[in-house]
Amino acid sequence: MTPGGPSAVGPDAVGNAVPAAAQLITAAESEQAQRRAAAGLARLGLRSGDRIAIVARSSSAYLAVALGSLRR
Repeated sequence: MTPGGPSAVGPDAVGNAVPAAAQLITAAESEQAQRRAAAGLARLGLRSGDRIAIVARSSSAYLAVALGSLRR
């Protein structure tokens, strides 16, 4: 991330990891969403050891970003 301080990004910065509407998804779809979220975070400059805050409702999108952020 940016040296010297936190970086704030908008809700679409990571991209559409999963559809916004609440829905059931398969394990494979969850895995794919996590990979997309991880790739989006990497494009923003997130590296192993960086700290992030996720401000979102409890949803499959939140879970995808949370789990995606743990990937290297």
